[in-house]
Amino acid sequence: MLSFTHIPLRIRGWHRAGPGRGIVVAGALPPPNNGMTVYCDLLLRLLRERGIAHRHVDMSDHRAVSTIGQVDAVNVALGLRFWLAATFAIVRRPRCYYAPIAQNRVGLVRDAVPLMLCRALRVPRIVHLHGSQFRDWMAGSGRMTQAIARTSLRGATGVVLHETLRNRLEPHIPEADVRVIENAVGDPGPVLREATFPVTVLFLSLVSKNKGAAVFIDAASGFEHDRRVRFVLCGELRPPGFLEAHPPRAVRYVGPAHTPAQRRLLMAEADMFVLPSLNEGQPLAILEAMAAGLPVISTTVGAIPATVTHEMGGLLVEPGDTDALRAAIRRLVDDPALRMKMGAFNRRVYESRFRPERLLTDFMACVDEATS
Repeated sequence: MLSFTHIPLRIRGWHRAGPGRGIVVAGALPPPNNGMTVYCDLLLRLLRERGIAHRHVDMSDHRAVSTIGQVDAVNVALGLRFWLAATFAIVRRPRCYYAPIAQNRVGLVRDAVPLMLCRALRVPRIVHLHGSQFRDWMAGSGRMTQAIARTSLRGATGVVLHETLRNRLEPHIPEADVRVIENAVGDPGPVLREATFPVTVLFLSLVSKNKGAAVFIDAASGFEHDRRVRFVLCGELRPPGFLEAHPPRAVRYVGPAHTPAQRRLLMAEADMFVLPSLNEGQPLAILEAMAAGLPVISTTVGAIPATVTHEMGGLLVEPGDTDALRAAIRRLVDDPALRMKMGAFNRRVYESRFRPERLLTDFMACVDEATS
């Protein structure tokens, strides 16, 4: 018999302010670890530390990533409880309502109901796009999905991850109403490395086709007999049988990293970070690698080219190009000094652009503008 006793109804009270004065933050918390859950967790921590009035409406589903966008009994129960919690918070007339916006139909319907209520009650809305595919996905969606997006997003303030993504919420939110807030990650502290062998090449993300895991595995096969290098694959499998379709002959799969401490340890033990995604926004895993002082090899999609400086902080290749990825990895394996130089450059970029304090400053500036 299916039990829903593990599904919490979380309508957390106002922090440091009376009803109606704070920010409602709708979002899920890890696990699983993905851009939206990790970002929400960091944002809530920053608001608490700064003493900014807020209320968290939790939409967490702590099951596997494969359940995202699926219609099942648990997701229905979670959606109903989320609507109840969001309604309770919105009718108290908060300063504004902030929520990530999903890029699948089930998630969009879940997100749209509170947004429509905010619109009816004239509560300012801020919607955050963590990816880059919303516009393309909407263009291929049916009339009903487009109508839901049009009705719920009209008049809202949009947030994207970089200037190059500012038009990704059109036509529902015009560029003039879109603000840029780049991602941020906590500081693991500088990592001291030595230019020695073997060189550890780390993939740390969702192990899926979209994240380029198959390309990573294929590229690693060219080093099968090279004892100077070892490949580590870390993350949740999507689908669960992914490695059966893409056997990792030259790659060691270590499973998912469920905690920040596990991720920091993997980054500290690596010599370079590789994420050959086919499409992206601004991956938190890349920012974590930069914070750890790692050179990054990735692809020319989303905001990655504006995040990783080609030939300075890493190397960028076209998505799906296994030969180019293999050549980029070989170049950094063969040049320890270049690895160290690129890693140091990325650490400086992290310190100047991607610290949590900057994220909170940008977020509160967006709130002030949306509520003025």
